[in-house]
Amino acid sequence: MNKLFVFFSFMSLTTSSFSQNLTFGIKGGLGDAWIGHGIFNKPLPMYDNKKIFLLAYSAGGYANYSFGKISLQSELLFSGKGTRYRVEFTDANNNTLGTGTSTSILNYVDLPLLAKWDFSENETSPFVTIGLSPSVFIGGNYKAKFASSSFKYKVQSSSINAFNMSYILSAGLDIKKYVIELRYTGSISNIFPSSKTYNLYHYYNNTILLMLGRKIK
Repeated sequence: MNKLFVFFSFMSLTTSSFSQNLTFGIKGGLGDAWIGHGIFNKPLPMYDNKKIFLLAYSAGGYANYSFGKISLQSELLFSGKGTRYRVEFTDANNNTLGTGTSTSILNYVDLPLLAKWDFSENETSPFVTIGLSPSVFIGGNYKAKFASSSFKYKVQSSSINAFNMSYILSAGLDIKKYVIELRYTGSISNIFPSSKTYNLYHYYNNTILLMLGRKIK
């Protein structure tokens, strides 16, 4: 009987301690997105220096387990990525018709796993994170606009790799139950299948987001 009492007491304390160190929350953010090539994520070679702002988004939830100043954080996010460039449209004879925009929007489910370091254990503290994020492509579309003309079509799943791996670097501030974070995400695997004829380079998704979050437990 004493042994059972000790065992259940130990289990109760362990569960309580685990629960106290585990928090959940929601977060979302907006920012800029672009597709680059090469290890320095330069603009696409055919559109050098013609990039235009494209609204990127990310929204979902997270779970954080704290070991003090260091914690592990897993997230589930729905994210919009892609790129927008200013392009010159030409006719069949390669005569320039004028300038328009080319927009690719790619949607993913991201599963970041991050290491987080808080500068203090106070309720209000700056922090930095680093980690990796596998992503699953769930759809997208391509738009082109020139003068009064435009067209749009869905991006075929066969033209984009279903899985993508990215790294994440961020810095932010915990303010009691709230979180403010500036996050950069850059893919480290090619977003296009290597069999595609246009794949003369490796292409990578990039986003910079300002994110806001709230702890709910």
